[in-house]
Amino acid sequence: MRRARDGAYLEPTVRMRSKLGLMFAVVILAVSVPSEVSAQNLHLFGGSGNDEYMGSLTSRYDSDSVCNRYGTFGSRYNSDSIWNRYGKGSRYDTDSPWNRFGGPVLVDDEGNYYGTFSIGADTEIGRALRALYEQANGDLEELRDLFCAAISGQDVG
Repeated sequence: MRRARDGAYLEPTVRMRSKLGLMFAVVILAVSVPSEVSAQNLHLFGGSGNDEYMGSLTSRYDSDSVCNRYGTFGSRYNSDSIWNRYGKGSRYDTDSPWNRFGGPVLVDDEGNYYGTFSIGADTEIGRALRALYEQANGDLEELRDLFCAAISGQDVG
C-alpha cells in the first residue's frame, strides 16, 4: 500500500495492481521453464495427437516463432497463428492457448514435455498466461507484444 502525506495508507490504484500482475506474470514465465531447457527451443504442438506444429517460443527473428509478427505462427492474419482470433487463437478452438479447456502442448527440441500451454492450465505457465491475457483484456495483438517482451526479457511496463 502507498502512504499519503498525512501518513495514512492508500489502496493501490487499478493501474498499480495491473502493473504488479503483469510483473508477476513476467517473473513466472521467466522462471517456470526448467533451467536445462533454456539452451533449447520450446515448441507448441496441437491437433488430436499433438502432431500439428504451431510454432516456437523463440526470437522474433525466427521464421517459426510465435513472436515473429510476419511469420506463419506469429502473424495475426494467418489462421495457423495463436494470435489470430478467428483461427488457432480463437477461444473456441481446442488447440488455442486462450481456450480454458484445451491448448497446445509445450515441448523442447528433443520432445520432452513441459505441460499444456493454456490459460486454463493449473500450472505456473498457465497462471502467467492467464495474467497476461487478462492484462491485455483478451486483445491478442497486445497480448503477443506483452508475451514476446516477457519471454525475450524486454521491459513490458
